Amino acid sequence: MSLTRATSFKRITVRVIGIMKTPQCGLFLGGPREQVTFERSQTIACSKLRELFTMPKGDYGFLFEIPLSGALYDTLTGPKHEYHAYRVEVLVDRLMWPNLVISKPLRVHRYPMLSTGLGLAKTVKSCSRHDLDYHFSIPDTLVPHGSVFPVECWFRLSEGVTVSDLTVRVIERHRLCFTATATQAAQYDIHCIRSDAHHVIVEEKYSYDDRPILPEDMNVQQISVPVRLPTGEGTCSQSYSSRNIQIEHVLVIEAESRNKDGESNTRLRGSTNMKLKRIGLLRPTNGTN
Repeated sequence: MSLTRATSFKRITVRVIGIMKTPQCGLFLGGPREQVTFERSQTIACSKLRELFTMPKGDYGFLFEIPLSGALYDTLTGPKHEYHAYRVEVLVDRLMWPNLVISKPLRVHRYPMLSTGLGLAKTVKSCSRHDLDYHFSIPDTLVPHGSVFPVECWFRLSEGVTVSDLTVRVIERHRLCFTATATQAAQYDIHCIRSDAHHVIVEEKYSYDDRPILPEDMNVQQISVPVRLPTGEGTCSQSYSSRNIQIEHVLVIEAESRNKDGESNTRLRGSTNMKLKRIGLLRPTNGTN
């Protein structure tokens, strides 16, 4: 905090607050309903006599420590939503002047158990369709947010057939179910408000115009492509499951083959579920997030 002149204050308080925002869907238009899920504060400057105190001109920094062990929900923000968010607020209580409130976002994420998903390669196999059979794999079903991971594809082909185009998508699916308010329940005779939505957060297309000429005794074509998850805030959510909110991620692979005359031959589509998580380098201690 920078002061250009000596200033009097009553109190300076820092607060961490978590807010759940319930979107209004279907018939229920308007802004989201907001509910405070976590609130904890600490006074960092005040007079022992609870009177005004004066701080001279200068730059000031304040240390504070607020435990987050009571936080029940992760930060849950992403494309077109802010289901649950935390922020740090500094409240400066002044006399004869409006109070100041300085707010900054805060992300709170639990660390996933290392035994869940890590180190387990995921392979999806498909039955043959006409003259093309395939399977693909990813290194792990638990994928760090904003990371790059490879997709290995193997195609068993008929003679003279090669894979010409490959499309990779990561789709984010939202399923919401919130209890209706008393007014909504009485007016529309409903108990829950449900909605579904999906977002394509990654879409990469690869073309192989220079198709390899495979030996007659070799009918397997292998292709490896990178999947680059977006890194910006709000570009994708982490996978999440609760009674009210479910967010799932699906990796979709589409392949198109052509015959030796260059004509489109077969199109295949396969998919597998995956989990996107914000994974830290160190585990938390003392039960804090």
